[in-house]
Amino acid sequence: YTIQYAGMLFFEFCIGAYYPAMGTVKGTIVPEDQRAAIYNVFRFPMNGLVLVSLVWNLPYGLSFFILAMLMMVASIVGLRATT
Repeated sequence: YTIQYAGMLFFEFCIGAYYPAMGTVKGTIVPEDQRAAIYNVFRFPMNGLVLVSLVWNLPYGLSFFILAMLMMVASIVGLRATT
């Protein structure tokens, strides 16, 4: 086996463990009757960012930099929300 194959297997294992766990957590936190509306509110900005990146045809380096900055902002907001 190559290192890339082992890395891919590890990544797939992590994804396979993450999504069911997060589904369980979100199922206990988000009320059933409001779940679709709340999830759509979070999907709207994500789809907007994808649309903007496709329309503007940004270089890969710039796209990854913007995404890294957005992830940093989201992490800071998340940490401040929990403290």
